[in-house]
Amino acid sequence: MRKTRNFRPEAGDVLEDRTVPSGTGFGNFVTPLPAQDAAAVARAFNTFERTYLTDVKTILAAPGTTPSANVSAFNTAVGSAINDLNASIKNSLANLPKTGPGLYTTISGETAALQTTLASQATTTPPTGTTNAALRAFNLGALRAIETTARQAVGQVFNDTATNVITTSTLRTSARSIDTAYQAFRTAYRTAVNTDLVQVTPSNTAKFATDVQAAFTALQSAVTAAIPAGLPSSAATTLTADVTRLQTQLNGLTSTPTSTSSRLAKALFLARAEGASYLAEARTVFDLTSAVQTYNNAQL
Repeated sequence: MRKTRNFRPEAGDVLEDRTVPSGTGFGNFVTPLPAQDAAAVARAFNTFERTYLTDVKTILAAPGTTPSANVSAFNTAVGSAINDLNASIKNSLANLPKTGPGLYTTISGETAALQTTLASQATTTPPTGTTNAALRAFNLGALRAIETTARQAVGQVFNDTATNVITTSTLRTSARSIDTAYQAFRTAYRTAVNTDLVQVTPSNTAKFATDVQAAFTALQSAVTAAIPAGLPSSAATTLTADVTRLQTQLNGLTSTPTSTSSRLAKALFLARAEGASYLAEARTVFDLTSAVQTYNNAQL
């Protein structure tokens, strides 16, 4: 008997428009709801296909019977399997409150047409016997019809979109702006360490505190400005909290270097500060990505 296929959505330009980068590297993408749902719809069709093949073997071509005499019972079983398929698809699309109902209406119409095709084949050209060869010949046309409908449905879900989502291009621009802001902060922080602590005697800790505070204020402003239009205010709250967390970390650093500190001590202090800033940047971009994903999903 013919081996069943798995229906898997293929990556395309439309998905790229709606995927969002995870972290600062843009190499990994957070899977949007339509892609997740398309995979679920593919699994539903896989289940239907397996059920169909089982029904062919155990009902239509049950051992010791004549297939043409079993057509009515077989078509009833296929109808039940179609109902299960529709229910699974409807459940998969439940997380798309705006576009899901329309998608389900379209796809359920396609599965109804599929049911008609399968019933017609069983009625007009049932298997010539119950041998494996006879069943393979009968299943060939049915599997083609199932796979055609599956690919059509999966593609429709996969390419589901809304007109007011935040695109990958916009998110990339925002992430780059955040990266620029953190780079500027690291430069300002390094300069403050050198000019206020290391290159003067005695160290001017008061000026260092003032300069660092100014650098954090600039970072907060730049991060806020980088947030794409349309995101709720909670996004700004989360991203500025990332900057505040970094400020708390850096203010808590010990072994502040002075002009008499060793070169290694100075390097270690800056390494700890810059390492913390890189982690904060990654967290900020991740939080931005999550906010965009949540916003985009709410539009579907």
